[in-house]
Amino acid sequence: VAGKILCIPLASKAQEDAVIWQAEPSGEYIVRSGYRLVGAATCPKCLRSEESLEDGFRNCPFAIETWHLLDIRWEGVRNDENEIAKKLPVTKVGCERCRPPEVPFRKINFDAAFQATTSISYSGIIVRNGRSRILSMRAVKNENIPSPFAAEDLACLQSLKVVRDLGLREVMVEGDSLSVIKKARSENLDRSAIGPYILDIKNEAGKFK
Repeated sequence: VAGKILCIPLASKAQEDAVIWQAEPSGEYIVRSGYRLVGAATCPKCLRSEESLEDGFRNCPFAIETWHLLDIRWEGVRNDENEIAKKLPVTKVGCERCRPPEVPFRKINFDAAFQATTSISYSGIIVRNGRSRILSMRAVKNENIPSPFAAEDLACLQSLKVVRDLGLREVMVEGDSLSVIKKARSENLDRSAIGPYILDIKNEAGKFK
């Protein structure tokens, strides 16, 4: 129990207490998700009914949010390997160099690795100038992290703090978590479990151009 309490994300500034429904990515309770929790084996990720491959890939709220951000719809698609492959985006992996930012901006890249069994994450942060010269590199170990989503949020927040400590004002932030970027840009209050991290990201981002 103590470990779960320590894993609750907290913002740096005081907030009012709020009830968050963990079975939905939005943090809001809906009747449908409530019914799915009654008397059924639940997915340990989203606490919804029916822990199965189909649920985890298509029906889990976390999976639905990911497909929505990627603008992928699964209605009418059969559970066939070839049909599924046609819908998934393809990214060519190569040795393309990092594109430098335009002057006078600096670019900061962040990424995170998460270990669920220990609730530990690692944040990787690199700051480059317009000639792709590395100005700073950081690797940060974080304990009591509840999820991969929280790990990415925390990495983004820590990257902004690194830039602040360097005294930089004109920055571009780049990461591979589309969910974090969209939540940070949204003007709406994030009521999900990672909402406190998002609030801190917005507060830090407001200090830069």
